[in-house]
Amino acid sequence: MKKTTTWKIISAVLAVALIAVSCTWAFTANNTSGKPETTSASDTADKSADALSLWTKDAKLKTELTDYMKAITNKSSKDFIPVENRIAVFDMDGTLCCETDPGYFDHKLLYHRVMEDPDYKNKASKEEKAVAKKISDDIQNSNLTAKQVKELVKIPVITVSRVNDPFLADEILASGKADIIAMGRASLCDPEMPNKAKAGRFEDIRRCIGCNDGCIGVLFGDEPITCVLNPELGHEYEGGIPETSAPKKVAVAGAGPAGLYAAIAAARAGHKVTVFEKTDHNGGNFYTAAIPPTKGEITDFLVWQRVQCGKLGVEIRYNTAATAALIKEGGFDKVIVATGSHPAVPPIPGIKDSPIVTNAQEVLEGRIFPGAKCVVIGGGQVGAETAHFLTQMLRKVNILEMLPEIA
Repeated sequence: MKKTTTWKIISAVLAVALIAVSCTWAFTANNTSGKPETTSASDTADKSADALSLWTKDAKLKTELTDYMKAITNKSSKDFIPVENRIAVFDMDGTLCCETDPGYFDHKLLYHRVMEDPDYKNKASKEEKAVAKKISDDIQNSNLTAKQVKELVKIPVITVSRVNDPFLADEILASGKADIIAMGRASLCDPEMPNKAKAGRFEDIRRCIGCNDGCIGVLFGDEPITCVLNPELGHEYEGGIPETSAPKKVAVAGAGPAGLYAAIAAARAGHKVTVFEKTDHNGGNFYTAAIPPTKGEITDFLVWQRVQCGKLGVEIRYNTAATAALIKEGGFDKVIVATGSHPAVPPIPGIKDSPIVTNAQEVLEGRIFPGAKCVVIGGGQVGAETAHFLTQMLRKVNILEMLPEIA
């Protein structure tokens, strides 16, 4: 990786860190009615150019925003991160700038309502939510939009969204689609990514899997930002793991995400750690969660944990259950139990002894060969993803869910 490119990535990550300390501004031009606005493919380029030139056209807006930013800077210490102003392409005019789909402007406004307005989200129909989900998926691929914006403006253009790997960032920069790469969720998942990339320690990068569970999922709910893969996020002020002055022999029962994180933490503190895992792989339920369609990216985290354990000298004994005899024989000082969770079984008479009833884990891991017609009891994420998996096996599937909607 070229040195200049690496530093562009580092600068971008620092810029994204400003989300926590600076104000993000979104501008709405020429539409105060609150109603969806439509356009045709022929006038989209002109519309986009008008939106992009809003900054230079509105002198009052420019003055007010500049004064506001100067006030923040003047009241900040010399060590304070520089304040930035972000003009987001996706927010201008309630549209996706440079998009050529005639119906996209209606859909974009719907996306904002369903995804960001709690009151509207509760009232939205299934069809509206489906459209919003489609728009959400489209936004994941923002590199094309950045390229189109670059053709309209002379200032540097930043692209963002699901860039979680320095090689991907390098490729985008080399292609000329963007000038700077912004990494938001990826920086929450692994704040040290730029340093690791610069040092060539790519195997140590903990890549974001885009689950949105603790970040975007709670962003507008006044809840603390967390990360499923980074338990230290939000606790940095507590300091790192101190090195022990009295190393101990530690046994961990279970090589799932929690078990291996406990093993990694104990090993970093200087303890001698042995992990007992009754299956032939690590990951626990995360391993199974990576099997349904589009979920394969989860396996990257499982590999990361295994690599870190190897570097720290953690011994993982596969196909070995943690029994009292083994613990006693090993002379362990401490035992950490991380044996995971198990599926909830509904209280239906005869369900436990029925030969045609199984759980999602056995189906997804290939231990059970399903018949042509399947019923999934429970339409949560596990049930819905298992149903999706079964449909790709050309099975006819019905989902039974007690709530009004699935997933």
